Amino acid sequence: MRKIYPLLLLIPFLSCENDLDILNPDTQLLPQDLSKNFKTENFVGQFKALSDSVNNLIFPQASFVLVNIDKAEQNDLSIKIQSSCPQTPEIVLKATAKSDSTFEINPQTINSINIAGEGKISKQSLSITIKNSEKVLLDYTAFKTVNLVNPQLLKIENLSRGFGVENDSLTILGTGFSEIRKNNVVTFDGQRAEVISSKTNSLTVKIPKRKTKIAKVVVSVDSCQTTETSFEYLTDTWRLVPSELPRSGRWYATSFSIGNKGYICMGIDQERNRLKDLWEFDSETQKWTQKADYVAASRNAAVSFVIDGMAYLGTGHNGVEGSSDFWKYDPKKDEWSQIADLPSGKREHAVGFALNGKGYVGTGKGKNSWYKDLWEYDPKTNKWTQKSNVPGPDRAFAVVYTYNGKAYLGGGHDGETDKGWLGDWYEYDPATDKFTPKANFRVRDVYGFQINNRGYLLYEDAQKLAVYDFIHDKWINLNKPFDKLTLHGVTFSMDSHAYFGTGFNGEYKTKFWEYIP
Repeated sequence: MRKIYPLLLLIPFLSCENDLDILNPDTQLLPQDLSKNFKTENFVGQFKALSDSVNNLIFPQASFVLVNIDKAEQNDLSIKIQSSCPQTPEIVLKATAKSDSTFEINPQTINSINIAGEGKISKQSLSITIKNSEKVLLDYTAFKTVNLVNPQLLKIENLSRGFGVENDSLTILGTGFSEIRKNNVVTFDGQRAEVISSKTNSLTVKIPKRKTKIAKVVVSVDSCQTTETSFEYLTDTWRLVPSELPRSGRWYATSFSIGNKGYICMGIDQERNRLKDLWEFDSETQKWTQKADYVAASRNAAVSFVIDGMAYLGTGHNGVEGSSDFWKYDPKKDEWSQIADLPSGKREHAVGFALNGKGYVGTGKGKNSWYKDLWEYDPKTNKWTQKSNVPGPDRAFAVVYTYNGKAYLGGGHDGETDKGWLGDWYEYDPATDKFTPKANFRVRDVYGFQINNRGYLLYEDAQKLAVYDFIHDKWINLNKPFDKLTLHGVTFSMDSHAYFGTGFNGEYKTKFWEYIP
């Protein structure tokens, strides 16, 4: 009868240094009987040291694979030892049979590994001995300390978010991290980060001081390094635009952007006159140019969206009541043309956005009512279609962003007292016409703008700034943007920058500020 010899492939977390210590693994019975179906099955296992007193282990995590060998006459076998350190190549060793039941291996990094098996393999007939010179590092005769799990190499898989500011917390997701905090070294472009908490699959760190805008993040465990990943520091810089709006200051204006041009239209001036002028801002020359006036009634608190280089403006307060008429602006011709009115509800302080070639308008307030409805405009048919209502209470002064074919809408006021400012936010999918709740963020007096697929929120009369991470559904507070509060200004963004201006802070403003993330 031919004997069956096992080949043990060790794929350890080899230390990149030569310091060795005794391994003290946890004790747990093997969950499977190796005597069953061993001839056709491969088994993956992992040794794991859990003692806090163990330092500089050669096997902080030693993963292995048992492979069936059924040729008795085969005396020379190849055995792979793969270090978890990316810079260390795979080591292929030759094992020579000393007898029918024992193979001996002698790599440089481990003075000896003895793999012994006799006849049919069972938990009692296989032993492993790993030695450093005459010092036994690991000695098992019955696999009582083996857990059958997938091998875990040291690597970064993802960050809880890809951007942030100094001193904020960040979670690094991956595999092979140490549960002992001090064994994990995390650097941002060489700047060491404080490790707040650690698990084998996640590390929470305090973001260190900024060295470069895009930092290289690396995790090292017992001198073994992960592959790198990128993290972006938000510089959070505001600067005053050198040229002011040439016309008088205003509040409750309407804004939009097309290409590298920003536009501001309408509003109320310091003499309480409602306006209809349109101004174009060139981000390259930083200059303002007056364009054709809005052809409908003067108004404030209107809404806008942009589709295929055309701007659509409508609703707003005309001095008597809210409006429902809509107009299209062609920047190349500098001309206005009327489109179909919004079918329901004269309103002001609504929200507008565009997705997939369609425009959307919803929420807002009328003379005696507030709204939560949402309407879709198709420029090809010049028709409006009612969609699902926005969840939560009726609201005005809400904010909306668009990302990856979906809209993110929330905040605003429910028409009650000052406590009526709302914190619920929703993701709207036009393909299904459904809203999905997202992370709450309740603040008052809000203005929204968007840069580089991130949503920003000025709030508390432009005294504070936060950013929303669409991917991870998180709000992050940034630094204070201004020294003076500003009421009812406007924002627009283009060329990876945003602009905020006009409004009121004791006087009607004509100044604009540029935000550089």
